[in-house]
Amino acid sequence: ALLPSCSALPSALTSSVTSTTTATLSWTAASPAPGSGYDIYYSTSATAPIAGTAATTTTAAGVVTKNITGLTANTTYYWWVRSNCNGTDKSSWVSGGTFFTGYCQPSNTTTGDYISSFSTSGGTLNINNSGTGTAALENFTAQTVSQFATGSVSFSGAYGGGSAGFSIWVDWNNNFVFDASERMFNASATAASWTGSFVVPTGQALGNYRMRIRAQWNTLSPPACGAVGYGQAEDYTFTVIAAPACAQTPSALTSSVTSTTSATLSWTAASSAPSDGYEYFVSTSPTAPTAGTTPTASTAAGVTSANLTGLTANTTYFFWVRSNCGNTDGKSNWAGSGSFFTGYCVPAA
Repeated sequence: ALLPSCSALPSALTSSVTSTTTATLSWTAASPAPGSGYDIYYSTSATAPIAGTAATTTTAAGVVTKNITGLTANTTYYWWVRSNCNGTDKSSWVSGGTFFTGYCQPSNTTTGDYISSFSTSGGTLNINNSGTGTAALENFTAQTVSQFATGSVSFSGAYGGGSAGFSIWVDWNNNFVFDASERMFNASATAASWTGSFVVPTGQALGNYRMRIRAQWNTLSPPACGAVGYGQAEDYTFTVIAAPACAQTPSALTSSVTSTTSATLSWTAASSAPSDGYEYFVSTSPTAPTAGTTPTASTAAGVTSANLTGLTANTTYFFWVRSNCGNTDGKSNWAGSGSFFTGYCVPAA
C-alpha cells in the first residue's frame, strides 16, 4: 500500500507552563518537514482529535514551538500536533500528553493525617499557622514569610497522625516545578514534629515564590507532587526582599556561667563587621526580641563578648545579639543563642 502523501510526524513533544494562564508547546520537526507548518489541538477533554478535527491553532512552516495564552488556571489540558503539508494534506495527530496550568496537586490514597502547625521565625514577615483540615493540599498562599538573599529563615512544624517525614521546597525559578535543587529542607528521620532552617540563595531576585511543605506518614523524603498514603501538603508564599544595609548578623553565639549571678556571652563577628559594634538582649523569657526591642546593653566596635553581672541565681536566661551599623545603616536582625542556667543543672525524673 502507498503511504499517505503527508505521513511524516512531529516527535519529542514537550510542554512547559509559564503562568497559570499560559504555556509553551514544542516538538521536533517531522522529516521531511511539512510545507505548511503544523496544526495544534488542545482541550480540557482527553478525547483525541480525528482527521476532520479543526486545529485550535497553527504554526508557520519551520516553526516547532507555540506559546498558548488565555488558558484557565489550575486546569489539566490535553494536546496534539500534526504535520500540515500543503493546507490540505495532513498527517495523523501525535499526542503531547497533558500539562497543568498551576502547581501540581498532591493526592492521598488514605485520609486522616494532617500538618497540625507550621510557623517560621527570623524573617521580616513570618508564618504562624495551625489547622485540622485533612485535604491532601491546603492553600495558605495568603500567608507570607519574607527574607533577603543570604538571609536565614527558621521553622517548626508538627504532624497529627504519628511519625512522618517532612520536606520544604521553594520554586526559586518560578517555573511551576519543585525541582530537586529547590528542596530547602528534608528531615533526616521521621518524627511528630520538626525544626530547622534554610538560607535564601545568594543573588535570588526580589519577588514572590511558591513555598510547599509536605509531610508523609512513616516515610522519609516525601515527594512534592503525586500520591502518597497518609500525609498532607501546604502551600505558602515566600517573598524575597531587598537586603537591609545592615544585613550581616553575628554567629556561633555561646555562653558560659561564671557564678550564680554572672555569665560571659561571646559570638563570632559578622562577615561585614558593623561600625558600631553589637547589641545584646538578655531575658528570662524565650520570646525573641523584635526590631524595636530595646537592647540590654551593647559592645564597642570589634568587641565580640560581654560579661553579665547581677543575674538571679538558679535561673534560666535567653540571649540574642545583633549588629549595630550606626544611625544611618541601622541594625541587623537578632541572632538567637539558646539559653544558660545560673547554677548547677537540676536533675529531673
